[in-house]
Amino acid sequence: YIGADRLDEDYRVIAVERAGSSRVPRWQAEEIEGVTRYLRRELEPEEPLLAYPDLGIFNYFADRPHITRFQIPILAAADERWSRELMRSLEAELPRVVLMGTTRSTPSVATRNPGEYLPEASDFVRENYQHAGRIGRVDIFRHPGPEGID
Repeated sequence: YIGADRLDEDYRVIAVERAGSSRVPRWQAEEIEGVTRYLRRELEPEEPLLAYPDLGIFNYFADRPHITRFQIPILAAADERWSRELMRSLEAELPRVVLMGTTRSTPSVATRNPGEYLPEASDFVRENYQHAGRIGRVDIFRHPGPEGID
């Protein structure tokens, strides 16, 4: 069957308005819905976030802006100038919330890179942010700000 004629038990429509009628594995729908709820609850509508390394779709689902022009941050690794630009944006913006995947990015896996591209970004987040939780395969980091994490 095609489309909504048949919904396998293991797949379902994502209950996020901006996802339309997209069907994904149940675990992924729960992850997307959970992260999207969190972002909508914790961030103001125009408040930017970093969704690293390749989680930029969450900016779209939650309707929150990116801190940089790179909607998929890992793509900045393609050029040294872009990498520096991304890092300058991160350091200048210090978004209150950063998402980081718990698994290697698609570009790292596809190119058989044993590590992650732009490790300086994840290092910066781990050094300057506090781990606030995990939803599925997405770690949530919060910047303590001048008053600490609320």
